[in-house]
Amino acid sequence: IIDRPYSFMSGKTAYNPGNYRGVFLGSIPMRYGLVYSLNNATVYLAQRTGLSRISKNAVDMGCDGDIFPYYAMALGSFSTTPLSVAEMYSTLANYGTSKKAVIVDSITYDGQTLPRNLPEPKQVFDEVTAYQTMYIMQEVCTRGTARGAKMLAGTAAKTGTSDHSKDVWTVAISYPYVIVLWVGYDDYKRMNDDLSGGNTAAPIIAAFQKEYFGAGKSFTIPVPAGVKFEKVRSATGLIANGSGRGRTYTEAFREGHYPKKESVK
Repeated sequence: IIDRPYSFMSGKTAYNPGNYRGVFLGSIPMRYGLVYSLNNATVYLAQRTGLSRISKNAVDMGCDGDIFPYYAMALGSFSTTPLSVAEMYSTLANYGTSKKAVIVDSITYDGQTLPRNLPEPKQVFDEVTAYQTMYIMQEVCTRGTARGAKMLAGTAAKTGTSDHSKDVWTVAISYPYVIVLWVGYDDYKRMNDDLSGGNTAAPIIAAFQKEYFGAGKSFTIPVPAGVKFEKVRSATGLIANGSGRGRTYTEAFREGHYPKKESVK
């Protein structure tokens, strides 16, 4: 996809998202939109996917309340709570199954366990989709917006920064655990513009991880059936044939759904 300044029309109103620090990367693999929090590429992809589909998916994943399908929604621009965000991302860690978060698992009184009226778990999307997303999120920690936070190896993360740094977020999947951290003022007072999810919230999660799990801990996200890894040429998005030049990366594909291969020279 192309990461460049876009103007998205909603009726007669134009929505012109900015990229962090005004950086645009041009022709990029789709995964870079998430890894580097590229707003224009992300909203462009959301437009192609369908805003209504995205808003419904967010609610199905555990978002507390309905989300109106507007362009900024694709960047997380809607009111929510850390608990609601944790529920949404736990759907990824549960491989597409949405489960309601509860503080009390069960209550036993006079030898009897009281019934709980919790909603049944709901399969929102399949295991391959969940794994592909978490696999891309791992690169956020190694070369993306949280690369300087030094989170434990194998962590999958997503950072978020509101306009003028009024608040910043980071979500980390330390499989099978989900950690959500929010930094800001209760009255939405503006913070320092230099603060971001990657340089402020993510390092706090990293410190918590090392205290809770131990500094030498690493995490592995199990690979479900139906995933195949291939080397891809960064500049073209084609499967590398081993003889070409240029940078490559390893992508997790759904079996049977691959890009074309480079021609042999």
